[in-house]
Amino acid sequence: MLYPLLSSRRGFQDAKCVCFCTIGGAVVYIVWTIASARSTIENSPRATIPVLVFIYVYSPFCNIGWKALAYTYLVELFPFQQRLHGIAVEQLSVRAAVFFNTHLNPIALDSIGWKYYIVYYVWIMVEILTVYFFFPETHNQTLEQLNFMFEGKEMQDNVKKNMDKVLSMELEKMAASPARDFCRLQGRRGRLPGYEA
Repeated sequence: MLYPLLSSRRGFQDAKCVCFCTIGGAVVYIVWTIASARSTIENSPRATIPVLVFIYVYSPFCNIGWKALAYTYLVELFPFQQRLHGIAVEQLSVRAAVFFNTHLNPIALDSIGWKYYIVYYVWIMVEILTVYFFFPETHNQTLEQLNFMFEGKEMQDNVKKNMDKVLSMELEKMAASPARDFCRLQGRRGRLPGYEA
């Protein structure tokens, strides 16, 4: 629901938005860990209130940065032929993480308590570095321009040569029949007086 408000069409850049959300999640996670440690050390029910608050404060950062942008960003990054495989790998990774979180987190939290949050904080730091150094920006770029990021200069030159060839053929056609193309460009259905098709 919030992603359309933050989308690149409104000036937000996808990679920067993911990085901002990941950094915001890290900051919230630090406070969450400190609150959880204080709750455990002081053994006070009042100290658990900030833990609950920051669980909910963390949620928008995760949902906007990693759930809402995951599909849109991947669709922009992967070339058409590889899109299915890329999203399948992403989904497999997400399912493995969900399995890990569902089955192993309770065991680790029972064993070492609030110190287990430090493991997640380290993981969030790895995510920040990954997003900052490896996520290309897709703002104001066409899908073809994004393909050129990954396919190299040779492919770009080949596509440019083919585009120039098609463009020159279209220009030759327009020069041969300017009235018909003029009507088509203007959206008119009738024929110009004196023009026989």
